[in-house]
Amino acid sequence: MKIFKSPQIREIDKTTIEQEPVLSINLMERAAWQLHKFIEEKFSEDKPITIFAGPGNNGGDAVALARLLTDTNYNANLWLLKIGKDRSADCQANIKRLEGYSNIQIHELSDNDKFPEIPANHLIVEGIFGSGLTRPAEGWPAEVIEFINTLPNPVMSIDIPSGLFSEDNRQNNGAIIKADYTVSFEFPKLAFVLPENELYVGEWQARSIGLLPKTINDTSTKYYYTTENDLPLLKNRTKYAHKGHFGHALLVAGSFGKTGAAVLAAKACIRSGSGLLSIHIPQFSYSIMQSCVPEAMLVIDETEQIYCQKDHLEPFTVVGAGPGIGQKKSMREALHTLITNTDAPMVLDADALNIISQNHELMDLLPKSSILTPHPKEFDRLTKKHEFHYERIETAREMAEKQKLIVVLKGANTAVIDVNGDVHFNSTGNPAMAKGGSGDVLTGIILGLLSSGYDPIDAARLGVFVHGRAADLALQIESEESLIATDIINHLGLAYKSIRELQ
Repeated sequence: MKIFKSPQIREIDKTTIEQEPVLSINLMERAAWQLHKFIEEKFSEDKPITIFAGPGNNGGDAVALARLLTDTNYNANLWLLKIGKDRSADCQANIKRLEGYSNIQIHELSDNDKFPEIPANHLIVEGIFGSGLTRPAEGWPAEVIEFINTLPNPVMSIDIPSGLFSEDNRQNNGAIIKADYTVSFEFPKLAFVLPENELYVGEWQARSIGLLPKTINDTSTKYYYTTENDLPLLKNRTKYAHKGHFGHALLVAGSFGKTGAAVLAAKACIRSGSGLLSIHIPQFSYSIMQSCVPEAMLVIDETEQIYCQKDHLEPFTVVGAGPGIGQKKSMREALHTLITNTDAPMVLDADALNIISQNHELMDLLPKSSILTPHPKEFDRLTKKHEFHYERIETAREMAEKQKLIVVLKGANTAVIDVNGDVHFNSTGNPAMAKGGSGDVLTGIILGLLSSGYDPIDAARLGVFVHGRAADLALQIESEESLIATDIINHLGLAYKSIRELQ
């Protein structure tokens, strides 16, 4: 699914109106019906609803919604906010359509009026400002927003929480609605998938209003939201396939006290398709790995340098490094040798990234299309400190394009940035994944997919999606408190099956 910037969405709206053709007020009617459907799915008819409508088309959506709710036996109260001198033509037309509706309470609210008393059992729906807002909300409109934010009522925003900019909110110091629900039209806004905006966006959905598919396809963007409909196809295995067809992965992982990281990454790798897996481990991890991952072969550390030489790496089609390896001097030297003697794209995580952050010359030596999987702090160590995730994403885009790397910036809506600077936000996963070991599992999944023949960007996007899907399936059994990284591994089979069934 594409994510567009606000000017692009307005252009797509305009083209749909001209070429479908459809009147703009009828497009607004489609939007209002989608809002109505959301409320119908979430709330019963006895739920009273208070609606705040601004003067623009966002307010027009709110007014149209009030009419549709009244037509379907909801108790709707409509407050028309007097902001500025004029209302948009479609907003005014929808207000006129309410003439003769005796069963809807319509009020006007201006800066000279006291704010209304709203019972706590009401759902508040706000359509004060839309996605076209270009400056922070100030003055009386900001007071309305802050008034709504003080109320205990659940709040639903139309298209975007009023006061929030659609993309970059670094300079936004105005009032912003703190919504519990946001219903957007056709596409999510970039702001929805950035952690700094979680407080404002709440639970969000993007619902279709029938914008022209051809126009959507023809409009380019650098931002995407990955659902099961956007994934690369899973590869099918032929009858006569054998383990040699699915690669031989080398995983460099584990150190004293961190053998568990190696176990988790290794299990995930094998369960994600790698034909053969060899794990480089310290000597003291031998018995643990042999018993925990009997399917893998072990490369026992003798001098930490030997296994990195080119002749020792020839059997391996892909290399992953980082989970639990530590940052001692010998490992820093070993990683340097490993990188300089590896030609195929690598998967690097955890301590491998921390070592690179202390030795930036290694970045230029990485094989093209290597996959880096940092969490935000690791990424900041690699680059610079970021106050906003929006800025971190833009830095990651610059890095990926300049170095020709794939950056998997982990977190809710993990962002996979490809070598062209395109950003693919992930749609799966849940807060229970915020546990030690989850990142090690992701490293193993991506390494397994890369080993079995997927292109690096496909391995990264598919790996991130499967990782989150497995956690979502595990959460049907476990709780957010009890779910652990091993549960994610144990549900990988179901995750892959669920994706295959949809393809």
